[in-house]
Amino acid sequence: MSSPLRFLVIDGYPKDSRDALEQAGMKLAWVLFTDMLLQHMPDAVYDIILPSDPGVDMPTAKDLADFAGIIWTGCNLTIFDTENSSVTSQISLARDAYEVRYCFSSSGDRSILYPSSFDPTPPKTSIIAGSTLADISLSTCTERASSQ
Repeated sequence: MSSPLRFLVIDGYPKDSRDALEQAGMKLAWVLFTDMLLQHMPDAVYDIILPSDPGVDMPTAKDLADFAGIIWTGCNLTIFDTENSSVTSQISLARDAYEVRYCFSSSGDRSILYPSSFDPTPPKTSIIAGSTLADISLSTCTERASSQ
């Protein structure tokens, strides 16, 4: 029997925004995404991180390599707010994910995070909601894959 696939779910919403969503009767982003994951992969397991919260231990590149995939919910922050540590920590996390061979592709309001080997089958297919990582392009991933 094979081990279940393990995913990292990154919910970038700050705590005050998550609180406001809950007060409005809405599900939190990580809940929506894990519900969707389990609907399609009932045996999947996941870890959740809330990188906008103060004092969160961010995973290292080595930690990221242990996941079958990363599901990044997006949030109400902007990549251009480089004075906000919640933003800069997520940018660093995205760079670390890229270094362990995940690639980002963005189109409209959806982005896809997948391994640079371009294998569309599990265990390394992942989804990121939002389009804040457009500076890491698909062509860069294509170049990386062809040079291996």
